[in-house]
Amino acid sequence: MPGSHGVLWPGDKRPARRRQPFSYVKACRTAEGLLLLATTIVVGFTDVDAGHSNFVVMACVAGEILIVMFILERLVWKSLPPRTRERIPYDSDEATQNKGDIRSFGQLMRLLTKRSE
Repeated sequence: MPGSHGVLWPGDKRPARRRQPFSYVKACRTAEGLLLLATTIVVGFTDVDAGHSNFVVMACVAGEILIVMFILERLVWKSLPPRTRERIPYDSDEATQNKGDIRSFGQLMRLLTKRSE
């Protein structure tokens, strides 16, 4: 992926998430974070009686999040039509270069849910 970066780690010199310009990767990571939060809440309020420890359950959740990351950031991006990909900056590097005309989550949702007439 163009200018693709790894996961944000502590001590990373990139600006805070709120100050980063909108990009496809930022949208994916936001969705992944929400999924992780929701799953953690569900697992936290669920009694694990199947003989599995909370560590095993959380390890499975982490594996699922990694799979979702791969699917969203790589496969979905590649499956988008070229005209759509041209309109969305892939990562913060492309966003700072003003690639595309999609600048917010709302604009992205309108673009992705727009029906062909």
